[in-house]
Amino acid sequence: TIALSHRGQAVDDFSYDLRGTPCEEVAGKDFFHWPSGVQQRFPLYTALVDLGADSYMGIPLFTANRTPLGLIALLHSAPIDEPDVARTILHVLAARVTAELERTLAERALRESEAQLRQSQKLHAIGQLAGGVAHDFNNLLTVILGKASLLEQEPALPESARAAVRDIAQSGGRAAQLTRQLLAFSRRQAMQMRDADLNATVAALTGMLPRMLGEQVTIECVYESRPACVHADTNMIDQVLLNLAVNARDAMPSGGTLRIATSIVTLDAEAAKRTASARQGEFVCLTVADNGAGIEPEHLPRIFEPFFTTKDVGRGTGLGLATTYGIVQQHNGWIQVASEVGKGTSFEIYLPRCPRQPSADPLVPAPAPPAPAPKGRETVLLVEDESALRSLVREALTRHGYRVIDAASGPKAVEAWLACGKQVDLLLTDVVMPDGMTGFDVADRLREDVPRLPVIYASGYHEDFAQHDRTGASGASFLLKPYSLHQLAQAVRDSLDLDQVAGGL
Repeated sequence: TIALSHRGQAVDDFSYDLRGTPCEEVAGKDFFHWPSGVQQRFPLYTALVDLGADSYMGIPLFTANRTPLGLIALLHSAPIDEPDVARTILHVLAARVTAELERTLAERALRESEAQLRQSQKLHAIGQLAGGVAHDFNNLLTVILGKASLLEQEPALPESARAAVRDIAQSGGRAAQLTRQLLAFSRRQAMQMRDADLNATVAALTGMLPRMLGEQVTIECVYESRPACVHADTNMIDQVLLNLAVNARDAMPSGGTLRIATSIVTLDAEAAKRTASARQGEFVCLTVADNGAGIEPEHLPRIFEPFFTTKDVGRGTGLGLATTYGIVQQHNGWIQVASEVGKGTSFEIYLPRCPRQPSADPLVPAPAPPAPAPKGRETVLLVEDESALRSLVREALTRHGYRVIDAASGPKAVEAWLACGKQVDLLLTDVVMPDGMTGFDVADRLREDVPRLPVIYASGYHEDFAQHDRTGASGASFLLKPYSLHQLAQAVRDSLDLDQVAGGL
């Protein structure tokens, strides 16, 4: 209701229900007139007595495409003397009020869209920053984890020092996980996509949730009756669900109910307009709702920002929801949040529905223990601008028997290539480097001379590789930072062996 005028005074803060009132007769029609005795016609509507109404006129308000906007009602304490005049006046008012309502609603929708756009741009800028920070962290962590691995291999290392090295490696592993969360938020995390039934993915994870959330949290699951197929990285979807479930548990310290539901929804153009990121089409919706403390209205616009948290110090990094946001964005979906203080919070995650039905997962054998890192005697051209990382990789590969030629930039790599007479068996290069020459540029230049040269691109961004479509390039592979020295040695050996097999064919 926009406004109510009674005896010349505006009445504020009221709600209005059409049921059991004269207004119910107006809905869906063009005009309704009750000339007298309206109180007797609607005895359950006591407001008519309070208003002293005897006659009633009502006219509905529609947009140009017949979408209902509301109605105007006129009540009088006696029969209306000139109903045709009153009707004409109502029609004139209806046209003017409709125009004003449409303008008001359009302005409101524009403000909401602008606010959503500003929030999206803000999150994108923060994501760019987070991705840049994660890139530097990946280089540092590769050095830390690599040096710890080299130290642990020293036979003369005292046991006390060996334990300290293990602690360093364990802390480095946790830091690597933090970096992966930053990359997930900035939409630069590596993904392993496949068709999967979200019902099965959620059901598999909810089996372990009671142990994580505790007995005080009751879990209710409601699944879509049809296969809810999405093209997704199921490990990332698990992370999204875990993040939301843990947040819900923290919002219900005295216990409560966590509701997890899947559904298939179809959005038309009108429904898609309600959220800036939404679009038309068929989607699978994952709903995670709790009846906990809820989120304060002033905090709601910031909940997806990295490191923003309302939890006590030491109880959270503020990356859970930021990671969730990034993962959903990577899957071409979006999140809608509704929350009311004291009543709970509901997250709705929309993912594009996959038209194909997922096939059953094959049985996966238990992983075998890692074999000793393979060795070799070939020549590797190493291109890495981070000096500490370059030194570590050179030392690690040298220990495995390889001859290593290293360069700190693309132009210097080309100089080294020419200086050694192009006698290189493998190019191992970082992707993002200074001096205006990327790892891709270096590979392209060297392959002008040796088209079959094997290449390993190393980067913290899976996006770097995907954007340049190098996964299908002959003799090219990808090494994701931070990597272990065992992964490094295995990647080098695999690339060289694959080239030898291809050369034999």
